[in-house]
Amino acid sequence: MTTELLWIDSNYDEINVGDYVKGLTGTYSQKHGEEYNYVVEGTLTFKGDNLYNCKILDTEGGERHLCTFVGTSGWNDVYKLRERESEGK
Repeated sequence: MTTELLWIDSNYDEINVGDYVKGLTGTYSQKHGEEYNYVVEGTLTFKGDNLYNCKILDTEGGERHLCTFVGTSGWNDVYKLRERESEGK
């Protein structure tokens, strides 16, 4: 058996403290640079009242927000990591 890592498209209601998650923030505006176009991943340490108030412990050991609010100028996506065992060859 081998273990596959799968990113599952999720939403606020489907993530919980302790989950390993990936947050994507993007904007359609050319005015904003890397601060509004980025991907973060890490362990969810705090679940606020929306995605923008959730915090993660990232892969470098720093705490940061899962997503940034961009209003109608962009989007946010969140994915949850799931391991799945499969038959090896």
